[in-house]
Amino acid sequence: MVYNLIEIFNIKNVIIYNILLIFIIIIFLSKNITFLKLLLVYFVFLVSQIVSIYKNSKDKNTKIKYENFDEIEKKMKEELINRANLVNTNKINFDKWLTYNKENDIIKVDDKSFYFFIFEYINHQDEFLTLVHANKEYINLVWKDVMKDQKEYFPFIKEETNDKLINNMYELGQFNKINKIKYYWTDPIERTLIKKESLFLKWYDKQNKKSGVIGIGYNTDNILDTITIDYSDYIHYIYIIIINIVILIITYATYALNNNKVKATVFLIFTYLYLINFINSQELLGSFASENIKIQNINSSVLGITFLIGVNIFILTSLKKEINQKLFIESGLLFSISVILLLVVMFKVTNFMNITELMEDRISTQLVFNFAILLNMFVIINYIISVISKENNSLFK
Repeated sequence: MVYNLIEIFNIKNVIIYNILLIFIIIIFLSKNITFLKLLLVYFVFLVSQIVSIYKNSKDKNTKIKYENFDEIEKKMKEELINRANLVNTNKINFDKWLTYNKENDIIKVDDKSFYFFIFEYINHQDEFLTLVHANKEYINLVWKDVMKDQKEYFPFIKEETNDKLINNMYELGQFNKINKIKYYWTDPIERTLIKKESLFLKWYDKQNKKSGVIGIGYNTDNILDTITIDYSDYIHYIYIIIINIVILIITYATYALNNNKVKATVFLIFTYLYLINFINSQELLGSFASENIKIQNINSSVLGITFLIGVNIFILTSLKKEINQKLFIESGLLFSISVILLLVVMFKVTNFMNITELMEDRISTQLVFNFAILLNMFVIINYIISVISKENNSLFK
């Protein structure tokens, strides 16, 4: 995880950080804008970007630690064996045993919560029915339906629960010996994707001729922290340079053509805040399949933007006919650069060797594509300004 300026100065509220930058911009742009002054302003921006991208990162420690773990595990095993023996030795009937476990599905050991789960083997379907679980929505669902719900939690990551997890527990399980298994799971208590270890054994109800597995687990790793990646680690520096040059050129051109420092300042603030926000964005590490889906979505959006381009061509034509030459040149510059950025997005590289290279290309092109959309939005805003100006609205004079 990279350090950004918020972490360096221990500022928890990102709004404070952005307000400080805005004040810097206002101070520099309080008088006439010169190119040297603009470079000085942008130097502040570049410093914050460099700090966000290249500051030494710290290792993520995602291990979930338990104090006195041996004692915790011992109590878990004792409770698990006692519960299994209640039905295995016919001490209580099956219905009472099931009711007891439903009412006591979570136990606390040293202020840590652990939950029991019970599955019944459905012989004629080779499937398992959920009888007891901390997630009440899973009760009376077969395992394949539970799996469908699990896969919808985090659809774009490669880690997922094994479809045959309960089958494996049942086949490996014994009636008088506890076994252990590791797997990925969406924890219903922590509400996060974790790596889990579960203790389990078989249960058998002789009277009703039912069997299954009973278990209790504990979390060992927070997978979401492990696979959360920072965009700053994946954006290619060439794309950052391109976007910065675009912001610098358009900001100065906006002021030089129309002598409108308000609009130039708004453009500078808006585009910079978007850029720094994008650099500090995070997402979950995906697979080749999920990355290809995201790339296809970007490609589809590129095709869909043709309508917006057509609208902006109409706007440029209207601005030219209205003899608003400076606004026409400014809008034409915005539009032309946005088209160039779209062409950059459409430039394809296919010789990726690993998932990292694929993500670098996708995240970088995502930044360029989004910025092209922003420039097209400013063309439309210019048209709105032109329309209002014809009504002699002094706000934009």
